[in-house]
Amino acid sequence: MKKYAFPLLCCAALMLGACANSPSQANDDAAAENATDAEMMNTPGFKPPAPLQYLADDAPRLENGAYEFTALLPLFPDIIAGTGKQTSSGENYKMGAAFVASATASYSLNDRRFSVSINDAGNEMESILTLAKWSNFALDEETESEIQRTMLIQNQPAFLHYDKPRRAGSLSIVHKGRFVIDISGRNVEIAELESALADLHIERLK
Repeated sequence: MKKYAFPLLCCAALMLGACANSPSQANDDAAAENATDAEMMNTPGFKPPAPLQYLADDAPRLENGAYEFTALLPLFPDIIAGTGKQTSSGENYKMGAAFVASATASYSLNDRRFSVSINDAGNEMESILTLAKWSNFALDEETESEIQRTMLIQNQPAFLHYDKPRRAGSLSIVHKGRFVIDISGRNVEIAELESALADLHIERLK
């Protein structure tokens, strides 16, 4: 595995280049998103999604300031990347001397699957290095079968891993130095992983 410097200036340039999609590409993306939405709405038993929930100022917390998992569970939207929520669960646990709250939800539609987790390490920075081991290094590798790339998303450190033949991968991000969000998907494209993260609206984590 090749490691090398990852200057923020280069990362910013990479992000600007990725955002500069052509009008035809943007139209294609919009058409794909609309098709996905229509597919979801035509699913038997479909219900309109509930409004997004936000963290309450008086939400229960653990000793290190992390929110308890019960406060994180309502943050999962009913729909991400055109797939519907199936299950959700969570726990508060100790990682060495630190406390971590973890909430997880699963989403699916036809053969597409997502698993989403929100982990709150509170003020325990050492836990971040365990929950997001990739944050210790920088990568930008792509082969015929695999992509591994560290980057910035919303000015926060993130990591993409994608297996091209299997159409499976994960997108992880460390938000505000305390939340670790992991999204993994099967039978999905990279754009769908990115869409799932956008639909999660991590700006609600504070």
